[in-house]
Amino acid sequence: MDSEKILRTALRIVGTGSMLAVGAVVMPGSWMAALHQKLGLGLFPDSAIVDYLARQLSAFYVVFGGLFVMLAYDVRGYARLISYVGWATMGLGVVFTVVDILDGLPLWWIVAEGPGAVGFGVMVLALQRKISRDSSSFAT
Repeated sequence: MDSEKILRTALRIVGTGSMLAVGAVVMPGSWMAALHQKLGLGLFPDSAIVDYLARQLSAFYVVFGGLFVMLAYDVRGYARLISYVGWATMGLGVVFTVVDILDGLPLWWIVAEGPGAVGFGVMVLALQRKISRDSSSFAT
C-alpha cells in the first residue's frame, strides 16, 4: 500500500472515529454519568460547567473528525494543512498526557489518549514527508 493511500485511510479512520463523539453531544446526562462510572472514573460531577465542557469537547471532536475526513480526499492538495494537523495533534497528545496524569486518570486512558495522539501525528508527518519526496522525485 502506498503512503498516499495509507494517509487517506488513517485520516478517514481517525476522522470517522472522532465523529462518533456526536453521541456524547446529545446523550442524556444520566447516560453520561452511568458511562463515566462504568469506565471506573467515579461519580460524574453534577455541575453545569462539567456538562457544558463534556458536550462542547465532544462537538469539537465531531468537527475536527469531519475535517480529517475532508482532508483525506486530497492529501496532496491539502499537504500543508495536513502537516499542520500532524504537528498540532502531536502537541495535543503531549498536553493530553500531562493533563491526564495530573488529573489521575487510569493508565489505560493515559496511554490510549496522549501517546496515541502523538503517534498519529508522527505517522501523519512521516507519510506527508514520504509523499512529498515521492512527488519531487517524479518531477526531476
